[in-house]
Amino acid sequence: MRKIISSALLCVIALLTGGCSQNFKDINAEEPSSEAYEISYTQVPTEQNVEISIPQQPSELVNTAIHNNEHNIYNGNIANEEIRMIITRTDDDLSAACITRSGKEKTFHGKLKKDADGFTLDAGAGDFLDAIINAGSNDEIIIKGEGTIDKNEAVFTLSPNTFFPIGEDTNNYYFDLGYDAKSAERFANLIKTSVNDKTAFAKLIRYPISINTDGGSVFIENETDMLETYDDLFGQSDFKNIIEQMYTKYMFANYMGICVEDGIIWYNQDSVGEYKITTINLP
Repeated sequence: MRKIISSALLCVIALLTGGCSQNFKDINAEEPSSEAYEISYTQVPTEQNVEISIPQQPSELVNTAIHNNEHNIYNGNIANEEIRMIITRTDDDLSAACITRSGKEKTFHGKLKKDADGFTLDAGAGDFLDAIINAGSNDEIIIKGEGTIDKNEAVFTLSPNTFFPIGEDTNNYYFDLGYDAKSAERFANLIKTSVNDKTAFAKLIRYPISINTDGGSVFIENETDMLETYDDLFGQSDFKNIIEQMYTKYMFANYMGICVEDGIIWYNQDSVGEYKITTINLP
């Protein structure tokens, strides 16, 4: 106790005489200078220096006109020629091809537009198509545009015909229906080139067959019957003229078979895998 009191008295005396000031400095840590601290910080971005990129999604009109992950088939014309076109879409990427009634073909690659409801297709060698998609008064899809084909300026129009899913074989637009597009197209060419040769045409038919006319159905039992009635059946109608100009690619198809020119002919595979005409509807 005596030591504590003595120490306290000594401290008071020293304080009064100024002798304790040095002792307080020794006890307390030296005050840090401003140079002892470096504050590290990261600038928080402001609205002016932030860029947020949001991918633009195709509009509902585009998705209706060109189904994603599908083969889209259209009827139309480029310049003065009627065409059948296929556009295969995978997200924004497009591949396309068209065929005329005379069999002339052209292939394209392209993309959906980012700033409009449309697309561009490039065929190389300066040939291209620039399209805009519109909805008509009855919500029908109308695709119009312009471009250069065979080095000539051309306008074009397209309207949807049918759609097929992209299957495991992306080059076979009939894949999900179980048909092979290449062999189906070869048979379509046989129909087109044989229609004026009754013997060759008769061999393309699966018998018996009923041929539908305005006056009713005509039953044809076999190839001999077909040869005997061919001229009477097909000579008085536009049937041969239509078949001579038919498209041989990108035709409508379903579980019943493949359709030529809005149903004038249907054909399908038989039990051994050969294509045969199964239905004829005279115009």
